[in-house]
Parts: sequence; C-alpha cells; structure tokens
Amino acid sequence: MKYYDKNRDYKLSGNNVVDDFIIYTQKNDNLKTGRIEFVSYDQFENIEFLAEGGFSKIYKAIWVEKHNNKCKTIALKKLNNSKDITLKDLNEV
Repeated sequence: MKYYDKNRDYKLSGNNVVDDFIIYTQKNDNLKTGRIEFVSYDQFENIEFLAEGGFSKIYKAIWVEKHNNKCKTIALKKLNNSKDITLKDLNEV
C-alpha cells in the first residue's frame, strides 16, 4: 500500500485512538515518519524477542502477506497497556 485510499477497507485494531493514528500515518505517508499498519498476529512467523523498553517490547518476525504470498522480515513493537493508550503515548512509537 503506497498511500491511504478512502475507498479501501482497511483492517483496524478496534481501538479508536490507535485506528485514527494508523489512518493518519497512511494519509501522511512519507519517508521521514513512515507509516503504521494494523496486521493481525496470525500473519507473523518466527517471532524473536529482541529488547524491552519503558513502553514496549521489540521483536523481529517474518510477516507473511497471505493476499500476495510475500514474506518480509520486520520489527514488531508490542505496546504495554495498549488498551488504554493515548495519542501522547502513540507519539512515542
């Protein structure tokens, strides 16, 4: 996905703060900030713990994009207390 398409049915997290942030990064995609995309956990394989910080844990994984049969090595960030996350917290991401 290169840019946000208002006609596309994006998978979202179910958390309004997170979903609004995901959509914002999609609409404002650029090389400086990148973009965030919600991906369901079942699309990751070979998940390997790398590090832990104050707000999150970092993992390396293989993302298997089932719709196009592509695999990518990516970094996963699991946010602590993500159900109660605020926009301020997301800016730390």
